[in-house]
Amino acid sequence: MFGLLKPCSVQLGPERFSRWMGHYCGQCLAISDSAGQWPRLVTNCDTIALSVLVEARTPTTEREAGRCALRGMRKQSIPEGPGVDLAAFASLALASAKIRDHVEDGDGLSRTGLGRGLSSRAARSLADRARRLGERVELEVEPLFAQLRDHGEAERSAADLMEAVAPSARATSLLFAHTSHWADGADRNALAEAGHRFGAAAHLLDAVEDFADDRAGGRWNPLEAHGLTPAEGFQAASREMAKVREGLESLAWRDGTLVHALFAHLAPHALAGADPDAADCEPVRERRGFVEGLCPAAGMCCTGEWCWAEEYEGPWSRKKRQGCCKGECGCEGQQCCCETACRGCCRGCGRCCETCCEGCDCGP
Repeated sequence: MFGLLKPCSVQLGPERFSRWMGHYCGQCLAISDSAGQWPRLVTNCDTIALSVLVEARTPTTEREAGRCALRGMRKQSIPEGPGVDLAAFASLALASAKIRDHVEDGDGLSRTGLGRGLSSRAARSLADRARRLGERVELEVEPLFAQLRDHGEAERSAADLMEAVAPSARATSLLFAHTSHWADGADRNALAEAGHRFGAAAHLLDAVEDFADDRAGGRWNPLEAHGLTPAEGFQAASREMAKVREGLESLAWRDGTLVHALFAHLAPHALAGADPDAADCEPVRERRGFVEGLCPAAGMCCTGEWCWAEEYEGPWSRKKRQGCCKGECGCEGQQCCCETACRGCCRGCGRCCETCCEGCDCGP
């Protein structure tokens, strides 16, 4: 599962977790309907935020999706409309940019002529399909693709760390701002600012998590390039994410329940999991290239392992993951998640996951 905002069913509770799954499945089906089956492999958790932001401002209809192996053959209510299409566009566009980065860096199978050709073709295919979805949601896609296309060069020529992550931040800013399109443009600037900070935080956390792998593989990493430690990168990401929450919670929402859950609970949980001072020690394993990881990814998709496994190895990162439908991430019963695999998801209030909001300043 790609992305930062991975679910925790104990934090979210049954109702909000079901709504989260609805947005996740809705995005996956929107990708399938517009781009075919194999692009569903690039479904991203973070882009669900776009669908949630649209739903929180605009009345949204739902439909019941049929049984799916990835949901344990259960049905699921999913939102319809532009929100899931915008999320699907973002997943495809970001995946295209990621593959192109692998090609430019010569990672995995991209080190060979055949692998490089296949990866380049996959990147172009995803970008073309993303453009069609972008037209459907009335988004000007070329400014966003320009930011994604230029970020590699911009990273390497940047004078400081925040300038290095700026292209990713600007691309995310455009996406967040567009969620106001269906609310008559209300709060567009505030959403753009929140998106800019979220994009910066996500890029910084990627750099933190990839630091050891990049150093071992001799790959460029923005933190090392600017003489910073993973701890310093984590602190910068934490500051940006705190500003995201402040900015979004200052806005008026038709129903902001899931927005609050994503940015007041799942985001801090994700930050805690990426904290270099708290993270578990895992052996560094060489990442798979995009094409190289397709076979294990397809197997996980067919067997439902991506959704239901207690633990599995990421097909590309090769890091330990947990099935998205499990969503428990170590928070068992009343055991305080600060002392489990959640590694501090309730940091700041010191309470257990199920009662994390009681007595805290984060609201209901």
